[in-house]
Amino acid sequence: MITPDNLQSHFQRGKPWPPEEDLGPGKRLTIYEENLKLWQRKHDEVYTILKNLYADREKDFNRIIFIINFHKQLSTFWADLLLSEKPTMIAGESTGDTKAPEQIYLDSLIPRLSLWSKAYAARVDMSRYGAGIAKVFAEEGQPAKFQIVAPKNWWPVVGPDGEAVGHIIAWSQDNLILDVEIHSAGFIQSSKFLLKEGHINSDPFDIAEVETGYDKPLVFPMLNACTSDDIYGTDDYQDIDPIVKRLEITFTRSGRTLDAHSEPAFAVPEEALGPKDPVTGERKYNAKRRIFPLEEGGQIPQYITWDGQLVASFTLIDKALTQLYTISETCKCAFEPDTLGNAISGKALRMLMMRPLKKSERCKLQYDPAFKQILEAISILDVKNGIEGAVPLENIQITWKDGLPDDEMELAQIAGLKRAAGWSATEVLIEAGKTEEQATNIAQDALAGV
Repeated sequence: MITPDNLQSHFQRGKPWPPEEDLGPGKRLTIYEENLKLWQRKHDEVYTILKNLYADREKDFNRIIFIINFHKQLSTFWADLLLSEKPTMIAGESTGDTKAPEQIYLDSLIPRLSLWSKAYAARVDMSRYGAGIAKVFAEEGQPAKFQIVAPKNWWPVVGPDGEAVGHIIAWSQDNLILDVEIHSAGFIQSSKFLLKEGHINSDPFDIAEVETGYDKPLVFPMLNACTSDDIYGTDDYQDIDPIVKRLEITFTRSGRTLDAHSEPAFAVPEEALGPKDPVTGERKYNAKRRIFPLEEGGQIPQYITWDGQLVASFTLIDKALTQLYTISETCKCAFEPDTLGNAISGKALRMLMMRPLKKSERCKLQYDPAFKQILEAISILDVKNGIEGAVPLENIQITWKDGLPDDEMELAQIAGLKRAAGWSATEVLIEAGKTEEQATNIAQDALAGV
């Protein structure tokens, strides 16, 4: 763990980089590397037992191995649930058709920063690695930028109370040059080091320090399933690894058995093979023959088929899939929508999806404050650099969606009940997720008969 007291010692000549405490079996960077391979469908490089299943048929390995890339499906599922419906953001106080300067500036930031696509990438990283890392920076006189940093290049600087007081972003160029950024409240210190065989091999050079004008570090971690004693977050892969490994082994073995049993053998009486060789006494079978002469009382040729007895394997697969959905905090209908039928209501769907929705809500506890701080920091840097239209963004309101399709009939029934209870049309629309401006416009259009 890097602390303010030992920070500089990690960048002395002869010190290993990355730090040895992050490398090795079960260590952070090793887990990141394994999880990346699982995401990339290179499961046999992580679950090495898959290679040992068919050591005698190595050339057929890639053709017959059964890979279930549930890891990638899981990570994109969480990102879709959070961001497939774009959140709405409000800043300042707009009146009628006149937008507040804060709202105009905020609306301009979304396409300029590619905000939601980068937010999606950070959510995938949260699932894959346990952390999504956002960095804000700006060159002098230029608009601020927003970047998602690979967690393998991020090290928090942990204070005495266990909270991060700063962050290190470090990456190497062809394992020859190490670029280092140390982010602290109000400052970014940058430098470079030469690397040799994974060790720092020079004193720092190209040293620079920038005053950011922001009272916090410009690195914003969003941690997955974080706890009081976990500064790196918890990925979604390690808990499901044993189940996925078992499924892939069972599917692969069952598939090989089915392949073997799908090619029935052909049984023929011996005399049907052909005449005996007068010298060797062996019969020479001609596979192209369509006529099999039989001696009196001879047996008719037939196919030999048999059952692989795979009922137990399929039962194991069903039970393992149930556990996979449970451990991953998803549900069967999230990945097998055909099980829902056609007449399911929006309320029923949300009841079935309760567990995934609750986990997505936990994610919002990280995303909401982080993105408010990110946008605030960007606005401060833009104002500092004199960017046209930039104003400080404070008290941003973000409305996050649940990513599920709306049940229009159900929404209409609810709106009708609220109207009957005395709600105004504008209040009903705001409650349904519209902004005050949108709700007012819709209500006015309705009154005007548009």
